[in-house]
Amino acid sequence: MSDGLSRLRQDLTNALILVCLYGTLALLACGLVLQVVGYPYNQSGLTIFQQVEVFRLAIASGQLLPLWNPFAQQGYGALWPFTYPRFYSNTVGILAWLLNSTIGAVKLSIPVGLTIGALGIHETTRLLRLKLSFRVAAGALLIFANSTYNLWLLSGNLSEFWLAMLIPWLFYGGMQWLRGQRGANWGLGGLLVLLFWSDAILFGYALIPLLIMLGAGLRRSPRRWPSVIPGLALWTIVVSSAWLCNQQLGNTTQLIRASFDYNNFYRPPLSYLADTVFRWQEVWGSTSVEMGRSIAISLILMLLITGLFVEPSRYHPRQLFKSLNLRVLFFCIILTFIYIQYDWFRPLYPEQSWVLLAYFGCTLAMIILLCRQRLESVKAELRTDRQRASSQQFHERSFFVSLLGLTTITFIYLQLPISLWFYLWLPGAEGIQFPWRLISFITPLLILLLCERLDTLSSLEPNASLANVYRGIIIVILVNQIWFGLRVQDIEYARYSIAEVQAALQPQQLVTSPVFQFSDRQRPQSEAIAPALLTTPNCANLNAVKPSVLNQPQYIRNLTLTLEIKSNCTLELHQYPNPFLEIIPPTSAQLSQTERHTTQIKLKSGQQTIQLQRRSLFSAIRNSVNSH
Repeated sequence: MSDGLSRLRQDLTNALILVCLYGTLALLACGLVLQVVGYPYNQSGLTIFQQVEVFRLAIASGQLLPLWNPFAQQGYGALWPFTYPRFYSNTVGILAWLLNSTIGAVKLSIPVGLTIGALGIHETTRLLRLKLSFRVAAGALLIFANSTYNLWLLSGNLSEFWLAMLIPWLFYGGMQWLRGQRGANWGLGGLLVLLFWSDAILFGYALIPLLIMLGAGLRRSPRRWPSVIPGLALWTIVVSSAWLCNQQLGNTTQLIRASFDYNNFYRPPLSYLADTVFRWQEVWGSTSVEMGRSIAISLILMLLITGLFVEPSRYHPRQLFKSLNLRVLFFCIILTFIYIQYDWFRPLYPEQSWVLLAYFGCTLAMIILLCRQRLESVKAELRTDRQRASSQQFHERSFFVSLLGLTTITFIYLQLPISLWFYLWLPGAEGIQFPWRLISFITPLLILLLCERLDTLSSLEPNASLANVYRGIIIVILVNQIWFGLRVQDIEYARYSIAEVQAALQPQQLVTSPVFQFSDRQRPQSEAIAPALLTTPNCANLNAVKPSVLNQPQYIRNLTLTLEIKSNCTLELHQYPNPFLEIIPPTSAQLSQTERHTTQIKLKSGQQTIQLQRRSLFSAIRNSVNSH
């Protein structure tokens, strides 16, 4: 019992240390941007703040999982679409409610997301049994990767950014299931639910690594297929239930996505290694697909030296370049260096040619050190290799690396023009709009493979001093990425002021936000924006309700209207039929629907009381079933 408590205490301590470590690195990666008043310009504008604000208002009214958006459809309201990316907005909305600040919650969500991603890739490398130094480096590289900055700084789509930070956990969950870890199937199913509610389109692409891992696991052990059922059943039950609720309650709206543009669909392949056109710090209205030069180029060098699926000790140093495949790969590396040498550091360090020379000097030294396999150590390495080959852990690690390599090749293939058939023929595949959005998957894969190859080389080197060289290499790569992250935060373009952000969160601006225009099928043609929540022509003496409540859309929990009516009048609720809102009119009143699909209540003279109260999900479904 005491041993179990000690182990638990030690695990919690280690987890806390990791959270503090990666949290500090995350603040270093984004703190220079977020500490300045306001928010930098980005491609999404202030829509992410508006999404969180709408959820914060819902949570403040008592709805932890809001299903109706009164600000949608220009203020006429609508059910949240089935495919709406609600995981980020709902989670950060709760945080905004706790902090009583939407701006603070959105800013805080960036280092939180970075920490989640770093912890995920750290745990994945732990399953690969990498040394601690390479595990920490992997988490830090994900935090400071170019593609990570592209997501949260340039794009501003923090929902997709959080999905990218969940991707390492997908690899972790798949590996846990392959190892037969108890409860891994349920964890994997829960993760699939989070991925689906982060982005329904990218979720479809997240099935690629999952299917590769499941297929490989079932091939190795066909009797394990029943273990897949609980996780898939969890995802199916949650998602199908949500879909059925949407359909039963009459929701036919979906998010409007941009059209598919084949002319701007693909990017030049080498721009993923080094994007020499994009100007970090100066431009925010464009996108860079570079994943990180030090990460991508260094991994290619590792593959050049070791190969992906074989151990380096199986090659004699003099036989290394006799393989045709390795010679072709080496030739490609030379062409890559020729391409990028003219503009290597220009986006961040113009007029500093010494940086270029120093980097190439370090690269050349790295190649020499990696190729330096001494003849007298070959036999010792081969013996080490045989000993490792007989180990179950070694076989497991090689198996995992093979699956990661296959997944990487698949996603890289989808970046090339020869994959156009995939997007044309697979239903829904073109919804991604641009293949380079898949760098959210490629970047953590490259980091995992890079750190694994360096750890392998370090383990196989019999000379301890030379083994430390590989740790030095990962440090050089990490320092380069941290340097990039610090410099790129010194942005030169404009920012939104606090006043502009706060103005965008006002109800009058929320009703016009493009992210809440799910469909224009029902929108009244005569008026673009709902004039108010309620209008009461010819009615007088409204009691128990502040005028401001009637003038704007809101989440209604329990609203009572008491009216002294001198003559017959009509009260109009400028919201589409809301299955979660129960209208309790006076017995003499008549409810009907206008031509604009809103609700009107015809009242007679005298004192009249109308009550509007929220209806629960189950009550809404029961009422919908009974009405049919």
